Amino acid sequence: YLQGCVTYVDGDGDAARDSGEPTTSSDATGYYSTPYASAGSTRVFVAPSAGGSTCVDSISGSQLSVPLLTEADAAMLTPLTSVAVFVREQQPSLSQADASALVSAGFSLTSEDVWSFDALVAALFGTPPMAVGDVSWFVRQMQVQTSVTCVKEAYSAHAGTYELALASYAELASMLTTQATIDLSSEADFTTLIEGAKARLNVTGAPASFVASTCAPINAALQGIIDDLGDRKSVV
Repeated sequence: YLQGCVTYVDGDGDAARDSGEPTTSSDATGYYSTPYASAGSTRVFVAPSAGGSTCVDSISGSQLSVPLLTEADAAMLTPLTSVAVFVREQQPSLSQADASALVSAGFSLTSEDVWSFDALVAALFGTPPMAVGDVSWFVRQMQVQTSVTCVKEAYSAHAGTYELALASYAELASMLTTQATIDLSSEADFTTLIEGAKARLNVTGAPASFVASTCAPINAALQGIIDDLGDRKSVV
């Protein structure tokens, strides 16, 4: 849950927080509320820590280093809603439910609603707690955020934080339409993500395969949480 984070409705669709756009900050439990006009873009951004603004994960204590997105009428704002926003932008005919179904299937998840499903609460307090399906949602969110952060850090000398993050989310959304599933613990899929994000921005820098070989193992370790949990459940 992200605490003290600047949250704004990007009414003109330029990703920047402009004067007059509805803006607020999340509270200690990650909640925020702000009125908005239904006309124009209704993308909601959570801004990463920058300058005098600090956006902190209240559970881990780590600072958010890349922006997150959702839609104004959604209940959740996560790395997966960030991808779902671009699914809808790339395929305007899709409903929120359609985009959610594409994201959950593409990341090999149970068919929850990406816009409202609180994976952490489900994992901790569901029946049974720590169910593999619920934990998988939480892990996928971590994998997407790890991946986008990795791209941002690897190519920050060539493009800005927002540009790199949005290009990464957009590429993941595109990958959902060109391949059956995405496995960000795979160097091959991670390389596809990086190459696509770089191409969107015409960015040079370190070879995508080298960056993937550094970052994909982090996602593989996260995948191990799911694998280990599944093994324990099957033994029981």
